[in-house]
Amino acid sequence: MTDNLLPLDKYTVSPNQEATSLGQKILKEGRVGAILLAGGQGTRLKFRGPKGAYPISPVKKKSLFQLAIEKAESARKHFGTHLHLALQTASENNLETLSFFEKNGFFGSKNHIDFFCQGDLPLLDENETLFLHNGSPCMASEGNGSFFWSFVQSPLFEKWKKRGIEYVTVMGIDNGLSNPFDEEMIGLHVMEKNDVTIKAILRTRADEKVGLIVQREGQVRIAEYNEVDRDSAEQKTADGSLLFRLANANYFCFTMDFIESIARLAKSDFPLHQAKKVIAPYNKLLIKQEYFIFDMFEKAKKIGILLSDRATSFAPLKNAEGVDCPETVKQALLAYYRKLYEAVSGVKLNENLSFELSADFLYPSAELMQKYKGKIPDPGSYLE
Repeated sequence: MTDNLLPLDKYTVSPNQEATSLGQKILKEGRVGAILLAGGQGTRLKFRGPKGAYPISPVKKKSLFQLAIEKAESARKHFGTHLHLALQTASENNLETLSFFEKNGFFGSKNHIDFFCQGDLPLLDENETLFLHNGSPCMASEGNGSFFWSFVQSPLFEKWKKRGIEYVTVMGIDNGLSNPFDEEMIGLHVMEKNDVTIKAILRTRADEKVGLIVQREGQVRIAEYNEVDRDSAEQKTADGSLLFRLANANYFCFTMDFIESIARLAKSDFPLHQAKKVIAPYNKLLIKQEYFIFDMFEKAKKIGILLSDRATSFAPLKNAEGVDCPETVKQALLAYYRKLYEAVSGVKLNENLSFELSADFLYPSAELMQKYKGKIPDPGSYLE
């Protein structure tokens, strides 16, 4: 077994109505903020610009940014409160991200969106010495693990505290199915009085490049896929399912107190990971140094896990083709739209029907349900 890792066997399986009801109550009270980790570039997608600007929806070609912002706006309308959302950018894409939002009118949510930027660390060459350009060290963003420090050190943290926010959801921008204000996740977090709650999905392949949620010395941990040896990753139970079955969906809920407690610690208390990457604009293979958000979970007194349905919660966009590519994300969105529409209309749809729904279908009103009751969407239509 890899480094004393054991499979995790204590978690909550979705759906959980008690958690959902409590999450709805907490959201109505305006006690939740949501943060999108949006520091990534679209390099592997062969896309110039922030990954969140990638056009992904099947009909309207909405960007990942737009999908997330519109979900948040729909939640605000449904719960009737001022829900707060922010984006953590990186120095490599901060100006481009701000420009993208300005060009798109902040998708109608300018008064509800804040931005803050993560810190930087020096790039290293292949000999692990400082990489210099024109005589100066070259810098790159220090990874999503710096979230705790960059958030607390920004004006946003005190602003949210003064507004009574107690809980924060944090999600990667590359997941087209994520909802910034996941009521079930929030409710479970509050119900269990967790410092950290992690959304999990079931692993579908032994070679899937996702973090594994495991136990190490009795504590919940997330192990990167390259930290687990092949034999352990492929090990199966008597019923044929993978022994290490839980994968990290890159969606978390924290208490504000836990976030602040981590930010009081030195970053040097946590592992600094190194990865060889071709870094623009230098177009050289360099070593990027990063902190990972889940390394800080070792300081949590209580961690909860919500096992969610992959089909409705996990469709990451990572590669230009193959797995986790634009086509697989579009197909996941279409499948989810069919599920939402069937619940509203009461009509069973053909699996080949392509259409798109507005975010209002996440929280369908009586008027919306009446409007589409018994109706089949036209191919290529956009429904709102």
